[in-house]
Amino acid sequence: MELLKTGYMGTLSLGWDNYLFLELTGRQERSSTLKDQSFFYPSANLSFLFSNAFRMPAWWNHGKLRLSYGVVGNAPETYAANIIYEQGSDNGFIWNYVPSSWGNANIRPRKKYEYEIGLKASSSTTGWASTYPTTTTA
Repeated sequence: MELLKTGYMGTLSLGWDNYLFLELTGRQERSSTLKDQSFFYPSANLSFLFSNAFRMPAWWNHGKLRLSYGVVGNAPETYAANIIYEQGSDNGFIWNYVPSSWGNANIRPRKKYEYEIGLKASSSTTGWASTYPTTTTA
């Protein structure tokens, strides 16, 4: 059996006076390994070009502060959510039962939450950038 994924994605980008920028994205995804469940993964990115917003010295070419947040995910492997029944019998009576080691009806996709802040500056001769990322997996 193949893994089948479908998804829809949207992006909204806004800019203000060539120095403040906001980008929002959203992805709605469905996977064949998780029946009747869909998942939403949002992200946002805010950039402030302070070199365009304020009067800077002549040697200062570019300066930007960036904040971002995002959620990404991954569906479980094929058959990970399937419940497999085993059969038992005794004195002509037959029954089915679910062994604890097969399948997981409550399985969810892995999600990773990311936050990041960055600062970038450059002059006519030098430049530097600094980024501080954080990641949480659930």
